[in-house]
Amino acid sequence: MNSIMKYLIITILTLISFQINAQWVADTSFATKLLSLELRFWKSTNDSTKLAVLSDKANIYKSLRMYEQALMELERAEKYCIDQRTITLIRYEEMLNYFLSNKYSYSGDIVISLPEIEEIHKKQEYYLMKLQSLNEAEKWEQCKQELLLLCSNSDSSKIKLIQQLPVIYNYKSPEDCKRLSAFLPGLGEIKAGYPLKGITSFLIQSGLIVFTGYNFYAGFYLTGTISGSIPFLKFYGGGKRLSERLAERHNEEEKKNLKKKYNQIINKVLP
Repeated sequence: MNSIMKYLIITILTLISFQINAQWVADTSFATKLLSLELRFWKSTNDSTKLAVLSDKANIYKSLRMYEQALMELERAEKYCIDQRTITLIRYEEMLNYFLSNKYSYSGDIVISLPEIEEIHKKQEYYLMKLQSLNEAEKWEQCKQELLLLCSNSDSSKIKLIQQLPVIYNYKSPEDCKRLSAFLPGLGEIKAGYPLKGITSFLIQSGLIVFTGYNFYAGFYLTGTISGSIPFLKFYGGGKRLSERLAERHNEEEKKNLKKKYNQIINKVLP
């Protein structure tokens, strides 16, 4: 009775899952296949059979780009690994699913030794994913060390290029730039790396201050307030926000350029 209830619950949950994820399932045969595999898993008493069934399910989910579900099946499969080679295959598949789902930090954290990865004939793929993941996750120090380990002592030119790679980029604090623009209009934009925008902002706001002061001095208080003070306050607040955005843009461009440098070296080390 308990077994029947267990199979019934599994069937219902699987069907609900496919109803929720219907937009990813182009062919209903996948749903039938997955349900059949799940029932086969629960009926089986052999670990190798259970491992094969869960691996098949993970591959189906991967083909459907349902990487979270694939990772769940691989996590279940780890319990039934019968030897080191099987463990390595599962870990490699986990890494692949993390990589395909853009979870580069998780992908880069998976470590497989050289003898283990060579045994499953995935050395090139593994190191390519490893290095690309570390680069995308901005773990440049670790990526640099991995690149050096892959180079033999005879590759002096490549080693020199890798050693010259920076592990940090020229970071500009958005908060600091904002505070500088609050202290002196335009200074934050200059600090963010956009001197022309900073000078323009300074000249506009200085001009509005001079215009406001002149009108107040001449007794034109309404004109000075409407045409001078109010526009100045808007430009002043906008200048602080602009400094922050420009610093963020600068940082993104710096990261993009550094990632590009690492990609170029990765392609040289792993042709």
